[in-house]
Amino acid sequence: GNMYSEGNGVRRDPGEAFRWYMKAAEQGCAAAEINLGRMYEDGDGVSVSFAKAVKWYRKAADQDNAEAMYSLGVMYNDEGWTEHDYAEAAKWFRAAAEEGVMEAQYNLANMYRDARGVEKDYKESAKWFLAAAEQGYDEAQNWMGVIYQFGEGVELNCAKAAKWYLKAAAQGNVLAEYNLGYLCKTGKGVKQDYAEAFKWYEKAAAQGDSQSMKNIGWLYEEGKGVAQDFRKALKWYRKGASLGNAAAENGLAGMYRDGKGVPKDLKKAVEWYRKAAAHGNRNAAKELELLEKGI
Repeated sequence: GNMYSEGNGVRRDPGEAFRWYMKAAEQGCAAAEINLGRMYEDGDGVSVSFAKAVKWYRKAADQDNAEAMYSLGVMYNDEGWTEHDYAEAAKWFRAAAEEGVMEAQYNLANMYRDARGVEKDYKESAKWFLAAAEQGYDEAQNWMGVIYQFGEGVELNCAKAAKWYLKAAAQGNVLAEYNLGYLCKTGKGVKQDYAEAFKWYEKAAAQGDSQSMKNIGWLYEEGKGVAQDFRKALKWYRKGASLGNAAAENGLAGMYRDGKGVPKDLKKAVEWYRKAAAHGNRNAAKELELLEKGI
């Protein structure tokens, strides 16, 4: 079944893979039952049927297969499925989490955080984020940083937040890179270091993070951690604004208003303040009101 499914040594043939998986599954092979579940879930060689996918995942889960338990959690957590059930998802994520499946631990943590299928419980959420983080799951490590930064289910500790952000950022997690940049910029939990903030914002910006682009623009505008350069500030504000970031739009408007790195242009300033205000930036709304009044 695996050889036909993956095309190893034979031409890939999902139908033939399905036939052999079925033979193995009928003899109680949990791995084959999981593969049948995946085929029905993905529509690989058979018509999509979430009900049949669940049926085969359940058979494997009944044999204490943690992978199948996790797959059931994913199925029931899918809002696109008419039978989705958060409580059932939480039940299966917990079963898999207790078997050490880090993705299940991470998803269960999010369910406790968001009160989906279980009552909101920040302490329980932190417990499961930690379990996944200790296995090296970068998204869980970033959440551990958030938890310590804001004291959600744990005692607030920005130094510990920085430690977890660094672990996730070392794996290229873009949110952790931004969050670490923020701590370095503000001096929360670490020594204030604008050059270090710039380093992490630059890494996050390279992955398309618009808020980091805005912050790089601010660092260049103010000359913090880098040599002051209005043209580079303008460039980074523009990058963030092109992605619809309201703070970057506000920064870009200010550059046009003050003629920094570009000829002064109040018409363009108003244009960008309007965009930023429409995206919820309060400072832009105030500046727009002043410009429109001619102050």
